Amino acid sequence: MNATDPTSDARSHLDKPDHHSQSVKDLIRLAGQLGLEAVDVDELVYDTVHEESSRLVNSGACPELGFVDAFETLHDDADDCASQINNEGLEAQIRKLVGAHGHGGTEALLRSSAS
Repeated sequence: MNATDPTSDARSHLDKPDHHSQSVKDLIRLAGQLGLEAVDVDELVYDTVHEESSRLVNSGACPELGFVDAFETLHDDADDCASQINNEGLEAQIRKLVGAHGHGGTEALLRSSAS
């Protein structure tokens, strides 16, 4: 977490090379087999990014703002971040989900979304 940008962790998928490349490819293929498109994964990304923001708030991020203002600020930033990821398409979405939930967790989320 960056002191001047507490949501940098939530946007870290944009800066780091993808270390889960094969996993992402496999999960993109799975999403296709399940009939899922990027629009079907949007809410999973929003939920994931907001979970990260909640963890930041609950761990005391931005104490100078106070709890309520920190909550609002970080969750507003989470909306922007999730929207950006979703606009990048299915690969970016799955990269984010794998980074947050691992391969198995992301596979379970995709299968659940398809049912």
